[in-house]
Amino acid sequence: MKERAPALKIARYVQSHGMETPLDGAMQASRDAQPKYDGFAELCWESEDDLNFAMSDEAALKAGAELLADERKFIDLKRSSLTFVRERSVVG
Repeated sequence: MKERAPALKIARYVQSHGMETPLDGAMQASRDAQPKYDGFAELCWESEDDLNFAMSDEAALKAGAELLADERKFIDLKRSSLTFVRERSVVG
């Protein structure tokens, strides 16, 4: 991923891996929540312009295709979701 980040203008990439804790059941029950994910990945761009570049530039599209090919090795894409968000800090 590190070698593809400049081509995609990615400012930050974070993987969050699920973990089991004694609190799992209580937290899910308190919110009537769905079972947890195995984990998630967060890719961040500094601007929508950078994101649009990543989705249109020839070198960025090639890097994105290589990244997707790698992801297919360990992510069940059919059971995954994808969303674009605008981050808003509430605390910190």
